[in-house]
Amino acid sequence: MNTPTATLRMRLDALLREHGDIKARVADYQKRRWLSDGEQLELKTLQRLKLQKKDAITAVETELTTIELTFQLD
Repeated sequence: MNTPTATLRMRLDALLREHGDIKARVADYQKRRWLSDGEQLELKTLQRLKLQKKDAITAVETELTTIELTFQLD
C-alpha cells in the first residue's frame, strides 16, 4: 500500500530524473557555437520545461515537508 508520502517521494524522484534529463539536453545545446532556428526554438522550449519541472519539484518538496511536520506534531 502506498502512503501519501511514498507516492509523493516517487513523484519527486520522477521529477528529479526528468529535470536532470532536460538540464543535460539544455547544456548540450548551450555548448554549441551555432543553432538552427529549430534548435533555438527547442532550446527555449526545453528551458521553459526545465523551469516548470523545477517548480513542480519545489511544490512536491513543500507538500512532503508539510505532511512530515503534521505527523510529527500529532
